[in-house]
Amino acid sequence: MKFDLIIEKPLTKLTDFKFELYDKDSLTEALSIIEDAIYQTHKIKFYFNSLGEVWNVTVFGDLSVFLEQLDDILKVTKGVKKQHILDFYEVGTNRKLLLIHDKKIVEIKNISTTGWKPSITAETQDDLNNQILFFVKKLKGIVEIICPEVNQIAIIKKWYNLFQ
Repeated sequence: MKFDLIIEKPLTKLTDFKFELYDKDSLTEALSIIEDAIYQTHKIKFYFNSLGEVWNVTVFGDLSVFLEQLDDILKVTKGVKKQHILDFYEVGTNRKLLLIHDKKIVEIKNISTTGWKPSITAETQDDLNNQILFFVKKLKGIVEIICPEVNQIAIIKKWYNLFQ
């Protein structure tokens, strides 16, 4: 499993991006603001590859769903949590992966019920922890450029701290 935010053009601060956090305790709402800001740039693509193929994921819709689950995935990599179902359910991807902690690796299997048949049925990964930490650091850096005030939202700061 590989994932990234691919910056296609140089980033600048969004000059007309406005947001309002209605529920200060809602991580879902706060991560949606990050997703909206990234989407507004039209310069960043969300990349996700698993079970032998590149998925058709988008910044708008899929990214925030993925971000919401990163803490649980990190817990699997550390063995704090035995397994997690990574579920892309928002827009059109509608796929599920079962991530299972097995010693020092994470086993990844397709458990979608949509008829999707990936080219490989399972994969293992031993560097998922580092990949997650790098991804969140990159995300935070992107947000700092395009809309730094979003990084100051208390619940976002608390979420970033989960990946220290």
